Amino acid sequence: MSLDAGAGPHRGAPGRTLSTARHVLQALEIIARHPRGIPIKALARQLNISLSSGYYLVSSMREQGFVEPSPAGPGLYTLGPKFAELYRGYVAASLQPERLQPVLEELRDRASARAYAALWRDGDLEVVEIRGRRGARELPDVTKGFRGAAHALALGKVYAAGSCCIAVPVHRGADNDLVASVGVSVPARRFAAERNALTRVVREIATEASTELSSAADIVPPALLSLDQPDDPGDKGT
Repeated sequence: MSLDAGAGPHRGAPGRTLSTARHVLQALEIIARHPRGIPIKALARQLNISLSSGYYLVSSMREQGFVEPSPAGPGLYTLGPKFAELYRGYVAASLQPERLQPVLEELRDRASARAYAALWRDGDLEVVEIRGRRGARELPDVTKGFRGAAHALALGKVYAAGSCCIAVPVHRGADNDLVASVGVSVPARRFAAERNALTRVVREIATEASTELSSAADIVPPALLSLDQPDDPGDKGT
């Protein structure tokens, strides 16, 4: 979008349009570093533009919702509400199941068991990825897309006669928000013999998954991720 006075978004010299876009992005970075707000004069000085250009720039960003007056004092400007909408889209993109595929495959290989990943969506658990090995016990009722029984799963707690499952929550961000879980299913006999070792592997993989998801964003505001958390993060079920 060109912010040149008197010019539409597709008019004006390309160099001028790119320069204006660069100033917009730089201005947003500068404003973000001043959570209590920054005056237009200081913003224009840091951008090395005229004061009148600074006023026009801020005015244009206010119209789009990217900037708003700061409640901290008159003449100060902070980031606007448009960023909440953009951040929701960013969070949704960064929580796609594909991001859990590498750690799920590692869990399958290290545990030599069928591995599951589930995401908390709309207040419930949804199985989003399954990785199995030939000969590994399957849970026929728990398939990709399964949801609606978080209270009964070890990915929430798990499941079928003759099978035992272990699951560990995956957290994200500095606030340690619960966003997913990973787990394995094994025959009951193996569970009895290897419970501690399997639990250790699942916990290590969950830590890796937490690191992977947290790398996409340092903090996820609780308002953007409303989750029903299990009573005990270390719950196991049979």
